Amino acid sequence: METQDFTDGSILVERQTSSTSEYRLEGGRLYHNRDDVACILPVDEAENDRAHLQHWLFKAWFNGNYCAPVKDELEKGTLVLDAGCGPGTWTLDMASTYPSSTFYGTDIIARFPEAVKPRNCNFLVHNLLDNGVLAKNHFGFIHQRFLLSTLLERDWEKVISEHVQTLAPGGWLECVEFSLHCSKNVGPKFQILINAFIAMCKERGLFWNVSDHLEELFRNAGLINISHEEPSTGVNDESQLGKLAREDFKEGFLAVRPAVANIIPELETEQSYKEFLEEVIRERAELKTTSTTYRIWGQKPI
Repeated sequence: METQDFTDGSILVERQTSSTSEYRLEGGRLYHNRDDVACILPVDEAENDRAHLQHWLFKAWFNGNYCAPVKDELEKGTLVLDAGCGPGTWTLDMASTYPSSTFYGTDIIARFPEAVKPRNCNFLVHNLLDNGVLAKNHFGFIHQRFLLSTLLERDWEKVISEHVQTLAPGGWLECVEFSLHCSKNVGPKFQILINAFIAMCKERGLFWNVSDHLEELFRNAGLINISHEEPSTGVNDESQLGKLAREDFKEGFLAVRPAVANIIPELETEQSYKEFLEEVIRERAELKTTSTTYRIWGQKPI
């Protein structure tokens, strides 16, 4: 595939020709059915809605959309890549906030808007495993979030290395991932769910504890000035944020129901699975359970 030249700021959307065999319907949800896609999450409107909700939830938790020291560059104008952008919520929000910069969101299928978006916001269908597609030494900031359920363990080093190659000298890479295994005040029911999630990831070759290895991946790729934070996330009260957090938790685990039920046959039916999730949510509220989200950023040497 030819390298895309992003310097003209044009709107870039590649339409992906697809057949019904590329997707499968399971439990009323639509999932990837391609050999080159490891993602365990659905690709339907319900999942897009959950991703939108999750964006605003984490923006409130983190008090912003990023931690890397790129505010001045964003205000002056730089090129930004949102890798694995999903429905493009982060990309759209950032493009509206920083009109002097140009944003490009990429995902393996076109889940993002193709018409209604800011003029400085562009989207491209792109597989992160396809090296040499994006221009080298190009982007001032690359953002990647929540791909634990998408990238195989063997592919993470390749993806981070490719990001560093496409970063301009002095540019920044920031990644955000869940650390479900680092949850605190965990009750027995939630532990069952955590164990099932880890088993599911191992079965599929996903990097379930990638947050423990991101700093090493960053250093091995040549990044410097690396920093990270590990805030606890989990609001169990009746505030609006607490309600959104519970909804995100519930919808997230509903999205992976077929895979979890494969590990726990007792939860195979939709009713039994939903009832168990409600028990987990009540247990988390009683024990004030919190989970950890790992956020790391580093700079490409000048």
